[in-house]
Amino acid sequence: MSVIMHDAVASLPDAARQAYDKGDLADLVYADDTLLIGASSIHLQSFLLAVEKAGKYFGLELHSGKFQLLQIGHASTYQTLMGHLSFLLPLWAI
Repeated sequence: MSVIMHDAVASLPDAARQAYDKGDLADLVYADDTLLIGASSIHLQSFLLAVEKAGKYFGLELHSGKFQLLQIGHASTYQTLMGHLSFLLPLWAI
């Protein structure tokens, strides 16, 4: 997974890459789980698509039914290359 994440980060658009370098966009990989963290939904969408594209190169694909998106403070939708939308409910910090 580290190769995929490396390739995904390398292919981020400039603004998302700057956010990654500043720490406003990040990833955490543990075994076969990956957590994408972002302060901007636009950069997070770019990161999700970059991960999906990098994985596709190695014959892997995202399964929208197997991933969860958690948000704090707002709700958004994200779209994968395959066109699947994940509708999110906001999680409010206590």
